[in-house]
Amino acid sequence: MTSYLFVHQNFPGQFPHIATALAERGDTVVAIGDAKRLKQRTKPHPRIQLFGYPEPAGANAETHHYLQDYEAHTRRGQAVFRLAQGLVKNGFQPDVVIAHPGWGEALFLKDAFPRARHIQYLEFFYRSEGADVGFDPEFPASLDNICKVRIKNSTQLVSFDYADAGISPTLWQKSRYPTDWQSRITQLHDGIDTRKVSPSDDASVVFTPSGSIDENSKYRLTRADEVLTYVARNLEPYRGFHTFMRAIPAILEQRPEVKILVVGAD
Repeated sequence: MTSYLFVHQNFPGQFPHIATALAERGDTVVAIGDAKRLKQRTKPHPRIQLFGYPEPAGANAETHHYLQDYEAHTRRGQAVFRLAQGLVKNGFQPDVVIAHPGWGEALFLKDAFPRARHIQYLEFFYRSEGADVGFDPEFPASLDNICKVRIKNSTQLVSFDYADAGISPTLWQKSRYPTDWQSRITQLHDGIDTRKVSPSDDASVVFTPSGSIDENSKYRLTRADEVLTYVARNLEPYRGFHTFMRAIPAILEQRPEVKILVVGAD
């Protein structure tokens, strides 16, 4: 039996399927996450043991603005390290540690568990062109932002230095990382539970549109309706929202019966 430790502030994050599968086969599965966020989520499997750390303070106001993220990440990494030390004192020594290094949680895990194998989930490496910065001439990046973007990778650079391996969900995400890292990174998709996410002839949704003049007006959509969806965490240029909105008049002209649903935070 192998013991696994998952570390992700929003556990299960990208790990629900793999953590569940390991627990199902009888391995020891322990997870560390932000205590407040863990309470807001459903544990993916009853055999997974959860441990929460208190949300740390952010950066100080006087910290250089390039370094504010890194200071906040260091504080989070320290909170995880203290929790990990408590697990060690109680006899827990994982064989494998799988962590998302993006918020600092992985910074000191090698020091807490020096004998474990460490795998890191490499989701996004910041660049000054072609991703969240410098993606559209309409939104040019300032030199100050370009410099700040370079520093944003500090947390991952320090964390991945000790890792045994990395995983990225898509080839594009893997390609964003430094060339000399890529031989240590495996492209491995998070997976989709097709037992839950699959077509259904009986599927329907009823909702009241946001900002509707008539609060009692409701829409019911079924498979018989022509539906176009835009879904993103935030409705912002980086996620193509401005391009999508500009395309709507042409879409409605060609498909007058289509229902357009937009889901995302402002």
